[in-house]
Amino acid sequence: MFLGRDAFWLGFGAVLALIALFIPLPFFARLTVGILFLILGMAIALMRVGPDRLPPEQWLIRRLRYLRAARQYTYYKPQSSPQPPSPPPVPEPPPRTPEPSSFKPVQWAWDDIGYSSLITVALAVLGVYLVVWLYQGGAAEIASLFKP
Repeated sequence: MFLGRDAFWLGFGAVLALIALFIPLPFFARLTVGILFLILGMAIALMRVGPDRLPPEQWLIRRLRYLRAARQYTYYKPQSSPQPPSPPPVPEPPPRTPEPSSFKPVQWAWDDIGYSSLITVALAVLGVYLVVWLYQGGAAEIASLFKP
């Protein structure tokens, strides 16, 4: 269904959202910060980078490995011995370029992770927020709406 790293990022965003309950701010500010953490965790879990659709961590590791690799540069054409003339080269077909719509630098893995796990995590975090809000006086606020 999805990779373990996707579950890790979903869970990490949910835990950060729950830890945001302890920030000494008004409740709606804590709610906003928690939802931002939750959305950030979901975005990282869904993100795929590059033409290979790699998770950001694997893409970054490949880029760093490429930067460290030794390269060979030739700044001159070596002298070659005279050779008999070769037959004319056969023209190669032009290289295939990807269609503009097929390569996107960032793609989202909706099909890999699935909507149900994202919705389950989001509803669980919002449910905990609702319980905390009710415990901290939200029930009195709701009751005041129904008083004549």
